[in-house]
Amino acid sequence: MKTPFDALVLAQKKRLEAKELEILRTNNQIAAQYAKIDELQIALSQVIYPKEGDFSLFLKTNAQKKSLINDIDTHRTHISTLKAELKSLQEQRRIIYIEYEKYKHIQEREKEKIISELKRAESKNLDEIALLLYNNPIQKEMI
Repeated sequence: MKTPFDALVLAQKKRLEAKELEILRTNNQIAAQYAKIDELQIALSQVIYPKEGDFSLFLKTNAQKKSLINDIDTHRTHISTLKAELKSLQEQRRIIYIEYEKYKHIQEREKEKIISELKRAESKNLDEIALLLYNNPIQKEMI
């Protein structure tokens, strides 16, 4: 049954699905950042300082370790940014969902109103038919 609110409900549902897709993508990005941090931590744990040799080799190893730590910090910063974005997306999704439920409720009320009007019209038509059949002289002669 078509109502004037069908297009609104459909548009709101599409907005809701799009927002949920954005949330899913952001969650995947966060998971990817955590995976990169895990890889960097493994690489960091495998860095071994030389026990003997040149001081430049020690400095090179130290620079490598600092570089890995900076990369980890960069990924953590990116994760915190993504989490803030995720929180914002979830709030937007909540608002869109509330609007969607409002439109859906209005649509259901409109459908109920249309059904009620159809039932009333059907009842009126049946009453008219019954009245016509009752007042029909041909029917009275048969009885």
